Amino acid sequence: MEQQSQLPHLDNEDSFQFKRDQPKKKKSSTLWIVLGAIVGLPVALTFAFLMGLGVMEGIGVVPSLQVLPGDKISSGDQALLREKSILEEGENIHWFYSAGLFSIMEDGNILTDRRVISYETREEKLDIYTLDLNEVAEIIRVQKGDAFSDTHLELYNAEGNGLRLYLSAEKGGDQKFMDELLQRTQLTLIEAPLEEEESAAAAPEETAPAANPEPVPAAG
Repeated sequence: MEQQSQLPHLDNEDSFQFKRDQPKKKKSSTLWIVLGAIVGLPVALTFAFLMGLGVMEGIGVVPSLQVLPGDKISSGDQALLREKSILEEGENIHWFYSAGLFSIMEDGNILTDRRVISYETREEKLDIYTLDLNEVAEIIRVQKGDAFSDTHLELYNAEGNGLRLYLSAEKGGDQKFMDELLQRTQLTLIEAPLEEEESAAAAPEETAPAANPEPVPAAG
């Protein structure tokens, strides 16, 4: 079942589409899921698993761990995205990333020539959230990605409704996606303030001021 939603949409606070004051749901990267899946395997099996995964990624059997340019998306995947009404007729993908482990239908983040798209399948229900490029009023980087977590962006329209994007940082793909998004919307990236626990960890430790020495009595 597919559900195409236009802003505003407030049905589910864990949804990729949300109001500013709704809680933020963090999402693990595909690489972290893969590493979790092989914990405890013997070294030889782990190596074979990773090699097999790399081969399957290379031939398009499983989603890539990287943000991909539109010309690297297979015709089969593009046809599937159109069949599921994620892409409109004639719409062209510029950048694409799926955090799905086995299928691009598990999750996707897309920049096209018309829109920004975020979709996710949960409990066999496909939810699709979109913003036209000319609707985007604010782009916030909530989390900068690394080897074990995706870059997390929040995009808002003028009414304060938004959608979330998750982008792999591998080979700078998140930055390439963001660069074109910022260029096409003519906006400046806003860095979100650190959360309290992160801010406390980043703050330098304060050292207690040295105690004043006791005065030395003058010689009689």
